[in-house]
Amino acid sequence: MVYVYEKTADGEYVCPHCAFVTAKQPTMHMHYKANHDGALKHKCKDCSYETATKQALDNHIIAKHPEKSEICVKKIACPCSGCNYESLTKGGLRSHYTIRHLSQYITKFLGKTENKQISCTCCGAIFTSKPAFVYHLVMCMPEEVRTNPTHSAGLGLC
Repeated sequence: MVYVYEKTADGEYVCPHCAFVTAKQPTMHMHYKANHDGALKHKCKDCSYETATKQALDNHIIAKHPEKSEICVKKIACPCSGCNYESLTKGGLRSHYTIRHLSQYITKFLGKTENKQISCTCCGAIFTSKPAFVYHLVMCMPEEVRTNPTHSAGLGLC
């Protein structure tokens, strides 16, 4: 089956069944499959969570029902002393570490374009979400931050 989505004058994809709008075609495709074509084939046995992909269900079970998971997962601990945060992914740790322990860089590099989009004042990159901007920040942080062993571990660089 071929899926074709309408675009706005701004180049964003519009769902033909609801008010959902996104800049990325794969996001629209997942939205459509998850919400409109009955593709929520993967259901959690322990709660009401449903998803279109097995990987998303596995991630849900690991995060919300770890005792039921058949997958052995090693959590990644935040390297800051006194911080008890643990993540299932390096990306989750990077977001936590940047927000909680390096927030001065969010303040320093968070900008807005004339169209109110999020931008990086260091490199000029534009983002569709604040989490994407936060994840990007490691690329614009000073070299001494990225090479510091604790920061490097917290940012998932080693």
